[in-house]
Amino acid sequence: MCEKEYFVFVRSEDGKDTLSLRLNLRGRECRFLRAKNEPVGRALKRIATNLARNGETKRKKKGKGGDGVDDTLPAEVVLYAGITEVSSETENQDAWVGGNTLRVDDRRFVVTVNTPAVKFLKLPCCLLATCPAVPLVELEFADVEHCRWAWRRPVVDPKPRLPISDPIISTSFIYWTAEEDEGYKLVLECTPCNESGE
Repeated sequence: MCEKEYFVFVRSEDGKDTLSLRLNLRGRECRFLRAKNEPVGRALKRIATNLARNGETKRKKKGKGGDGVDDTLPAEVVLYAGITEVSSETENQDAWVGGNTLRVDDRRFVVTVNTPAVKFLKLPCCLLATCPAVPLVELEFADVEHCRWAWRRPVVDPKPRLPISDPIISTSFIYWTAEEDEGYKLVLECTPCNESGE
């Protein structure tokens, strides 16, 4: 059985003094805004504190003579570059690097920086046959020319039984409509990518 992969999404823009971290900790999405020049040890301590505040820490096992008090251990939060632990004095901007791994207790999160994303995608409301359809798109950390595009013309099945995959009619950013498209609502899918193909 394959182990599920978890991620820490880091957003670090040039010209800004802060970076943001986003990860899912035990079913809750957590976000942290940290100074780029802050030692990473402080950010890791903040993650552990956040877990402790929400009662999501390891519990010590009580001995036979336990006094009925639940003691909690702070979450173990460590950042690795390969197999080497990143020094707690390393600045955030140098520590949160793509490919590094954050370990929170027994769960590992792969660090990914500036993940390409689609902020906005819209098609013109009225398309004419044999004319270019040019989408309005706003991307983050991605380039139009490197994204993967898939234009589809939905298949209409009069007796739907099984889901049908609509055929791809074009893989370019701009689609020249055809007469066969008349009466159909076209669908455009965008897989955001940057120049490295991520």
